[in-house]
Amino acid sequence: MPFLQGSDAWLDRAEEHFQDLVARCSSLSQSECDAVIRDLSIDHPKETQSIALQVSPEALDPSPHPGPAVPVSTRISILVGEITQALRRSLDYVVYELAWLDSGIRQNGTQFPIDDHTRTFEGRRKGYLIGVSDKHAAAIKRLQPFQGTRWTKILRTLSNPDKHRHLTIAMQRSGLNLAGMSLPAGTSIFNGKGTWVAMPTQPGELRLRVTLDDLGPDAHVEYKVAPHIAFDDGSRVVESLDQLKAEVAHVLEDFRPCFDGHCHH
Repeated sequence: MPFLQGSDAWLDRAEEHFQDLVARCSSLSQSECDAVIRDLSIDHPKETQSIALQVSPEALDPSPHPGPAVPVSTRISILVGEITQALRRSLDYVVYELAWLDSGIRQNGTQFPIDDHTRTFEGRRKGYLIGVSDKHAAAIKRLQPFQGTRWTKILRTLSNPDKHRHLTIAMQRSGLNLAGMSLPAGTSIFNGKGTWVAMPTQPGELRLRVTLDDLGPDAHVEYKVAPHIAFDDGSRVVESLDQLKAEVAHVLEDFRPCFDGHCHH
């Protein structure tokens, strides 16, 4: 008899791909961050009282997803597709094994439906959910988008290849640090000797007007950015998939007691 072995196996497969994705995204984000920081240069002109910081235009934009999209490697897109498909297969196996449990025989053509309308779901009752008892079908119905469950709709959307073919690296500025002082662009800070003004002057440049003597020989500048991999709607890839993985795991745990005679549905 079934006991969610297939569902567990597909969830484990999703976890393996997810760990690979996390490592690749972390490496890619760090590389992109390093590229931005390397673009930053400090110039101490003798005749003027300013420091010019050359950074990418995206780094100067305070919005969460500024500037042109930076494409992501095909391998990461493939991993996203493999994770979402593995999660859907895990749910499909829940239905397959429930149908086997409820009817006593293996059923062909079963699938976990993800529908936007009641009539569509009911129309698939004798197809996708053949052999599944009414009480278990009702539990699956509660997980549908038309019942207000968002994560199943997100999973269906992200499993569409078009949604993960064009992932991007999104940049979020987290601040500028000059000699230990935070200087968000467009603000002024009075340091006791003079006012340090951080203001964008032209694309790719942030000019700080300071008195050079105030900086001292050990002065340093850091421009902090927080790159992450994003879908085309701006949502974060790793965080979104981690949440979907948790939701699918919850479904498995919800149905698991049904296979040892302690079903609460």
